[in-house]
Amino acid sequence: MAPTPATIGANNDAIDDDPAVPDEPIKSTAWCFWAPFAREVGHIPWKALHRQTCEAESELEQLKPRKAMANLNWISLLADMLAGTRVFWLAPGLFVAAQLAAFAWTGGEESFFGMVTGGVVESLSLDTGAIMRWHMFSASAMWALGAVQFLARRWRQGAWAPLHRGLGRLFLGLWFAVAGPSAFYLSLYSGTGPSNAQVAMTAFSVVSMETTVLAFYYFWKGWRVAVRRRLGAETWRLHKKAMGAGLVFTMTILFQRFCQLILIACRKAVVVLAEAGPGSWTRVRWVAEALASGPLDHNVNLALSTCWFGAALLLLLDGPRSRFFVLALELDPKTAEELFGDEGPGAWELGLWRGRLLLYLAMRGYVTKCWTIDPNPKQMGLF
Repeated sequence: MAPTPATIGANNDAIDDDPAVPDEPIKSTAWCFWAPFAREVGHIPWKALHRQTCEAESELEQLKPRKAMANLNWISLLADMLAGTRVFWLAPGLFVAAQLAAFAWTGGEESFFGMVTGGVVESLSLDTGAIMRWHMFSASAMWALGAVQFLARRWRQGAWAPLHRGLGRLFLGLWFAVAGPSAFYLSLYSGTGPSNAQVAMTAFSVVSMETTVLAFYYFWKGWRVAVRRRLGAETWRLHKKAMGAGLVFTMTILFQRFCQLILIACRKAVVVLAEAGPGSWTRVRWVAEALASGPLDHNVNLALSTCWFGAALLLLLDGPRSRFFVLALELDPKTAEELFGDEGPGAWELGLWRGRLLLYLAMRGYVTKCWTIDPNPKQMGLF
């Protein structure tokens, strides 16, 4: 039933009498600064902020249609696909097969995208090649374990349950010890290439670090949910959602690589067309060279294929606490509290999430010496 002025007044009286809502206003000044932006993005007021804000948003929630929000539960849907659709796992399987085939074909000297770009990006011949090898094999093994964990339903209960838990620990061990740290390292130290694409590769670095951090966060929270087991049968549904969310963020590379491969093919077509043309095609060659060294440069198209969808994550100021992610995982107040471990984020947590973009930029600025050099881990005494 739609709220009327009488019911709105009654709701306000109920808020005034509710002992769970403190009388004093919020003490954090961060909310006062970020409130307009946070509401645009979709911040959930986990705690009582200002009394006026709580009352206004309470009434707006009653009036707001909910059908549009149901379309945002894409992470939950992907988690269900991971658990019940074998075809979904063809994408990571094909990607891993291509990587391993390229590695074998070149005698362990190159990755697939290192081959197709002539050693410019994602190459094992770069200064980050040693870490790339560790990441490539650990992430491949982790995805294989993930497929077993999600698809082998019989192993989750009964006599097979200890095996499921053991493989789960191995999965998390690979991520937290090797695949995750190496992913963050490769994101931070991604090279600028022959064209010195500092701006493009900074954008790529920031988005890649963001997806890696989100994967760390959801894997950690998913593990804690399984250990505490406070919600009975609901525990395992929440555990599956959190682990599925972590896997989804590790698999954003699959969509990015598909887009990158299209751009690489476009670059190759432009270059071949210009070279095959007659000698009078001077302007065509000039345009082709401009495209090949500009928007179709290997480092630039790596950044473009990553940032056109990944940059939106940075607009969610509160990270996993934002309304978008809560709706995407179909969390209610009870499951949200169990997943996050508390009723609402503290000032420190909110400050870290809202300041993470500046932190990523500061880290990137440090390794590039204020964006003046190609980041070289060997020159910094790393590996």
